[in-house]
Amino acid sequence: MRLSCLRGYSSSPRERTIAERKESMVASFPCEEPEYLLELLRKRKFQGTKLRTNVARGQPTEKHPSGRVMLKDAVLSDVVKSGRLVNAVRKHHPWVEQLTLNKNLCCSRHTDRNEGNSLICFLGDFEGGGLFVEEPEGVQHLAEKGVWYEYNGRHPHWTEDFVGERFSIVAYRKPPKKQPAEEQNECSPSTAPPERS
Repeated sequence: MRLSCLRGYSSSPRERTIAERKESMVASFPCEEPEYLLELLRKRKFQGTKLRTNVARGQPTEKHPSGRVMLKDAVLSDVVKSGRLVNAVRKHHPWVEQLTLNKNLCCSRHTDRNEGNSLICFLGDFEGGGLFVEEPEGVQHLAEKGVWYEYNGRHPHWTEDFVGERFSIVAYRKPPKKQPAEEQNECSPSTAPPERS
């Protein structure tokens, strides 16, 4: 059964509506074109950010003149909404609105702002580096390279220590804009990807 208010989803029989999704499930399936994605990641000039204080494990911080606490040194983590990497992912997952691209980022325990499930894929030459996700039924360890994992980013998660060159791609829909209560629609589009069976 497909709800008419859910737009932008593939009609593949492998996908189900958000109404059928189990919130605590972690699903996995092969990453499409992992060699191409890794090539694009290795060529990328990461801009980095000093704003991800919630995920940068053990990194020193400093206070910006505006009063905001920032990382002293930028971590290699970029949010992208367009470009070759986004197009390569959208080719197979058209619901994706943006990606977070990480290079050698070891995240501390945190939760994400986006609603619904996200996809994550690990690429590169490294050992360790899996993602631990606290699910209602226990902690899940997502570790295989070249695999898309679907998980709920609202559940606490963190990166396993690793050695080597590690990239991760996180695909998701943007966090919903807050609307006044009278403007909210019961049938607004979901921010979660279609579930794979």
